[in-house]
Amino acid sequence: HILGMDYRLYKFFRDPETGNPLTPRPFQKRSVTCVDGISKAIEVPSEKVVQWNRTLHGQVYFDIVTPRVATVARNHFGCSELRGARLENQ
Repeated sequence: HILGMDYRLYKFFRDPETGNPLTPRPFQKRSVTCVDGISKAIEVPSEKVVQWNRTLHGQVYFDIVTPRVATVARNHFGCSELRGARLENQ
């Protein structure tokens, strides 16, 4: 199985209950350093959608943290402490 995702679409995620955007409008550009070390100015989604962290070895990773994704990930892995579903960086 494969699921393709495009980071440029995360900023359009909406609350399924209200239909309101999870990332405030107008979108704001921020300078970010990608996992490949390249810096870019991009419209970053809200931390209600995507959060980043580092492993103990310094590897950056990102999690989708919407309430629905977090619930599905917690149920799937039987772990109530997951904050969301981790994205691969390939």
